[in-house]
Amino acid sequence: MQSDKPRVHIVNIGPREFIGAMSFIGEDVASADVVAEKDFELYVWEKPALNKLFRKQSLYRSYIYQLCSADMAGKLKNMTASAVA
Repeated sequence: MQSDKPRVHIVNIGPREFIGAMSFIGEDVASADVVAEKDFELYVWEKPALNKLFRKQSLYRSYIYQLCSADMAGKLKNMTASAVA
């Protein structure tokens, strides 16, 4: 995706981390773009399929929300530590 806006580095994403957790938890559109520096593998959960899974297995909803929340908390902690350092 090309944009005229200047890029601002916010966080590095590593293996087994989520992209879009804030929009998932807040049920809103994504507020940032992701730029990859090298090839990577991405798994996408389409919302209708995920909602169907949540209806079948309600505990999965809690697990996914917990994973996304923990992922976001870790990123915020790292960002705060970097800003203070």
